[in-house]
Amino acid sequence: MASESDTTNTSMSSDSYNASDSLNATPNLSEWKKREEGRLKKLQIAADKIREEEWEVVSHPKATKSEVWQHFLVVRDQVSKNCKDFAQCQKCGEMKAYTIGCSTTSLKRHYEACVKVTSSSSSKETVSPQIMAELKDVLIAFCVGDLRSFKLVEGANFFKLIQKCIDIGAEHGQIKAENVLPSATTIRRGLKKKADEARELIKPQLRKAVNQDCLSVTTDMWVESYN
Repeated sequence: MASESDTTNTSMSSDSYNASDSLNATPNLSEWKKREEGRLKKLQIAADKIREEEWEVVSHPKATKSEVWQHFLVVRDQVSKNCKDFAQCQKCGEMKAYTIGCSTTSLKRHYEACVKVTSSSSSKETVSPQIMAELKDVLIAFCVGDLRSFKLVEGANFFKLIQKCIDIGAEHGQIKAENVLPSATTIRRGLKKKADEARELIKPQLRKAVNQDCLSVTTDMWVESYN
């Protein structure tokens, strides 16, 4: 049978242990917050590098042999081709911190959880009048604020842009526009690349026309209705 002093000592020991745990919990939480902030900062840097086309997202060399790399892409430098410490899920597009050569367990867990997530939203042909009104206000602000033609919103390529944005939202959920849209520099680089590719395609056709003496050159002039 335990004496009163034994009970007191046990109680004091238990209280001391709990107090010690409480004191140690604060530094641990602080360290976790620092690590999480650092992780998020690195992911943001990676997203910026990819958006500016300094880094690229490509298939892993073992994509055909390893199951996990059939669902994830690796990030590498555009110039040196050295892989960075990131991997991107092809299912949801989320970027995960990962060092090449390390265990892929965390990537497997992410993909398994990603597959289980199913969308409960059904396909719709239109939206509520309230959403239509909000969209109208945003488009008005866009045309006025950026000095764009009202006819822009009726353009075929504008429709393609909006549809692509809707598709991305449907597949990946709510996401910040700045994390998806490329910068002006990226657009300029992409346009130059496509222009160079188009020139290479038409060069043989132009040479053939010149050799057959059936090439003529003219200019196309027009007047903008909303100048």
